[in-house]
Amino acid sequence: MPSEEWKLASLRKFRDLLNEVARVADVPQYKGQAKSKVTDLYKLLLEKYETTDEAVAAKLQAAEHEWLTAAEPAAPAPAGGFTFRVQTQALLVTYNSKNIVLATWARFLAWIATFVETFQVRRWSATLEESLHAADAMDDEGTGSGRYHLHAFFEFWKSVDWASPANLMFDNIRPRIDINWEAALTDTASKAARGRGFRASCDGGHMYVYMDKVGSVEVAANYVPFRDYVPDPSRLERWWGKGKLADQVYEYYIAQIGVGCSRRFADLDARRKRLEALEQRKTEAEMAEVVARFKANVTLLKPFPEVPEVVRWKTLFQHDALRYPILVLDGPSYTGKTEFANSLFKNALELKIGMNTAWPSRMRDFERGKHDALILDDVRDLSFVVENQDKLQGKYNALIEFSTTAGGTCAYAKWLFAVPVVVTINLTTRHRAMLTENDWLAHPRNRVVVQWPPPGFSFE
Repeated sequence: MPSEEWKLASLRKFRDLLNEVARVADVPQYKGQAKSKVTDLYKLLLEKYETTDEAVAAKLQAAEHEWLTAAEPAAPAPAGGFTFRVQTQALLVTYNSKNIVLATWARFLAWIATFVETFQVRRWSATLEESLHAADAMDDEGTGSGRYHLHAFFEFWKSVDWASPANLMFDNIRPRIDINWEAALTDTASKAARGRGFRASCDGGHMYVYMDKVGSVEVAANYVPFRDYVPDPSRLERWWGKGKLADQVYEYYIAQIGVGCSRRFADLDARRKRLEALEQRKTEAEMAEVVARFKANVTLLKPFPEVPEVVRWKTLFQHDALRYPILVLDGPSYTGKTEFANSLFKNALELKIGMNTAWPSRMRDFERGKHDALILDDVRDLSFVVENQDKLQGKYNALIEFSTTAGGTCAYAKWLFAVPVVVTINLTTRHRAMLTENDWLAHPRNRVVVQWPPPGFSFE
């Protein structure tokens, strides 16, 4: 029975031999793998190189037999029973501490320079980031909260085999060490990269550290994307989807890559439109809540009196007609004209006109059946009303086109027939004489003018 020392020496010899063959074959290292995996790989290498030298084959087979019967030595356990060992050719390290500040970055780069020279680092990337989430802000003891943290990704010329994290300690901070960085960066059960996927996986680790993430403050590397390698767009897309990359940064990266950018640009546009729509819905819901609260508070919004002219105007819409008049509420500012107009309907679409000569973009939001009226608020020039008379009274048998241009690319159409329209104006509105002099606006069948506020009513 061979001695323990002899068995361990045979183990190391066999591993060295495998690693040398693996280096020449440009396949991954086999350190730390299960015995069955190493055996399979050993057989694969023998088959690949078709060793014909019987002496070499016999030496390999003997070493294999000795290795399979040897027990892999365990790293000595320090006080407390914790066992540490890292065997890898690349790793991702993260430093979290409440003591990390902006000034730490210069010391970190100096430490990296020494580390690179001491441990034969081939490629490296590093970053200082602001900790935006509680999980990122935990310090090295898991109890404090730091504002910043550091990442570094290292690739070594040869695999390292360390039984202590001492070589990776910086400023007395014990880092989180990920040799399976794919799982760490994607929150999946990915296996450690090997073989043909090793290079792409390492590039992914470098890019994750180097890229301009949300919260990035400083970055440095000797292996730079778009100069030394092209990032994998699918990884960028995944990180963008997880909120690691802002839209404009992701857009810039995929534009540089080029391949597959059309589809990803479409995804970006779709995301932006969806987020805008969701934000609009959120705003409308908040506004509706405020409106309901205000309407229930009689100290803020007094009940409006019944105005006979307005009642008669609303009853006109209960009967068929070729056209319906608009309602013009004419009165000083801050007398409740807009609030009164909205009180007449369940869900009117209110558009702020002011001095605009074109229709506000929100007119696109008008939905027949959803909106029961249209309120043109604070019209500062009655020329707008006169020039849009075809739209304000609608046609029973035709859609009305808005945003008409020479090319027609911006145009859209609405059917506004029998939709009540209220216009609010004040004492300084331009061209007020049109109410009595313009052929269309002066005709009582085209408009109903109500002086606001009614006698005895005060909005304040």
